[in-house]
Amino acid sequence: PAAAPRAHRRGPGVARCAPVCAWGVGAAMGQAPGCCASQNGCCRKADAGDDGRIVPLHSLDSSEFAEEYSCGGPLAEITEALIEALTFFRRGEIIQAAERLLVAESLLEEVEASPAAEQLRRSFFTDPELQEIKIRSPKRMRPAPSPHAAELSEAGGGGSSFFPGPGAEPEGPRPDDIAAMLDKDFTKLLELCRACRVMDAKATLDQVERSLRGRDGAPIEALRRRLRDEPSIVKLRNLHRRLLKAVSLTSSMEAGSHRPVIIHDDEVGQGFRFELILRPAVGPERDDRGPLTQLMAVCRTYNFPLPLPQMIAVDVETDLFQREWVNGCTTRTATRGGVDAMHGGMTMTHIGLSPLPITIEEVTVREVAIFESGPLAELRPGVLVMENTPPVDGGAWENWEVPQPSGRRGFYRVVGSSKAYYKMASVEQPGCCDMVTICKIGISVPKWLLPVETLKGIVASKIKTSCKVLRHELCDRFDTFPYNDRMRTHADLYQAVIRVSQPTTA
Repeated sequence: PAAAPRAHRRGPGVARCAPVCAWGVGAAMGQAPGCCASQNGCCRKADAGDDGRIVPLHSLDSSEFAEEYSCGGPLAEITEALIEALTFFRRGEIIQAAERLLVAESLLEEVEASPAAEQLRRSFFTDPELQEIKIRSPKRMRPAPSPHAAELSEAGGGGSSFFPGPGAEPEGPRPDDIAAMLDKDFTKLLELCRACRVMDAKATLDQVERSLRGRDGAPIEALRRRLRDEPSIVKLRNLHRRLLKAVSLTSSMEAGSHRPVIIHDDEVGQGFRFELILRPAVGPERDDRGPLTQLMAVCRTYNFPLPLPQMIAVDVETDLFQREWVNGCTTRTATRGGVDAMHGGMTMTHIGLSPLPITIEEVTVREVAIFESGPLAELRPGVLVMENTPPVDGGAWENWEVPQPSGRRGFYRVVGSSKAYYKMASVEQPGCCDMVTICKIGISVPKWLLPVETLKGIVASKIKTSCKVLRHELCDRFDTFPYNDRMRTHADLYQAVIRVSQPTTA
């Protein structure tokens, strides 16, 4: 097919190749799911035949049932679960594969009869690899047996004593067993939250919630309550939305006709340089109900003299950061959220824009997400640091208590600000890191009082000065601050950062 009807959700760690067929079905053993290589018949139509024919999953073609496989439909959910089952099976993860088969079976029981549904049922009961998963699964986790055991045995699909004889009742999973299985997934979910692997954690959460559909019983209801009330999972849901927003900021990376300010400074570090673009927000970047001045800033920094794990420690352990390290900063207060807040932190700063009679007051919530592969082609594995101004002037918001505006003359509170810093290990200088920073800034200051070119010069000067201060006061003295102790305390997070810190080629 020319285009897929939708991009299917995937379980944690389930890779997808491109291009994909209409419903992302994988091909032969050893090939990644989603790969549409013609030699493997991924998009071939199933051969017509008797009711007892064997229908491998990869042989199905959904192009003639595109409407039934539309976004969010039950057939798409079933297909997704079967693909994930095969993916886990090919990795040798039998328990996870069986869990996905149980999800597919539950959905198949509820789906309305149709030719497309019949395709999937035939594949569920006859695909040789799916039957092998059933055979190898722990006894009480096994999905329903195939009604075509004889054909499977003749085809080498793996008949066994698991398939019952005529009239035998299949043994289904007990609610307690399902709850125990999902409890393991819940534990894994919390581990991913502690490591700030936001995308993997959200995929695991979605998988657990899908597995709970249509099930009841006291253990199942207890797990639902935990998913609803666990602080780190509540935070995950909110953080994931902000993560998608931060990634969407990358559409504003282009400079257009605006010339960057480029600064080289070996005093900061060998090969250190940054390129700053500051321009008015335009088109969809602007909020018509937002503040008077709305700007986009894009800054690329190369070879900052601090390894990536230590750099992320500076971001996460925000209460250790000193206001003297930021040029023009007169006041700074910080609160660290801890594990329940997925290592987020809130800060309030006052920065004077001398010689202008303006002091910027900014309250930001900073959060991090680890990417084992870059979210864009030009980005390497690294860490996305997000900073957002809370959508309230003051008071309670999520797990934070937002300070009220100071109200002092000449102080302007930043509103509607979103910043994304993507940080990676440097490819030029060992022990250094590179950064791409994209910021949307809103300030309730008239444009005539804050011309873009004037502000760009002030910001560039402050960045240069602050980088020199950070080199001498932070980088050279890093071990004198409690950062290393914090890194040992939160080993789940920092070990995950170390894993994406290995040098790669540009």
